[in-house]
Amino acid sequence: YYYVMKKYLFLLSAMCALTFIGCSDDSETEKALVGNWLLTAEWDGWVNPDTGKEEGELDPYTYDEAFILILDKDGMATCYWDTSDPNDVDSAPYSYDSSTNTIYLPILYDSDRVIIESLTDDQLILKCKYSTSIGDSAEGFEDVTIVEKQFFSRM
Repeated sequence: YYYVMKKYLFLLSAMCALTFIGCSDDSETEKALVGNWLLTAEWDGWVNPDTGKEEGELDPYTYDEAFILILDKDGMATCYWDTSDPNDVDSAPYSYDSSTNTIYLPILYDSDRVIIESLTDDQLILKCKYSTSIGDSAEGFEDVTIVEKQFFSRM
């Protein structure tokens, strides 16, 4: 009986340890967001109503066409809109929501939250989806889902 109980106790201890090790720390994502980011490309597209897939084009940027986004640890976002003009700058608060993996970044987006599609040590991809109507009153309007992505590299 002692031998069997010892095995169960060991198994229970191992499961508890794995539970704590396996949990991700939301603050790690928040820490990874902090830094200086250079816009390297934008992807503009839509959701094809026939296939449900996102379609669009990637538009790479040169350094002179790009802007710099700085996210600080205190929740402030600063954009240098012109990489050659330090006076062309705006700042606004930002916040991260770990339950939806989104960032509230009003300095860049009008929508409430933007999806963090990817975040690595050297790249950040933000994705925004919204619905709109296109067309005119003579031919009618069609509802479409627009998708925009911004690709940033850490500076």
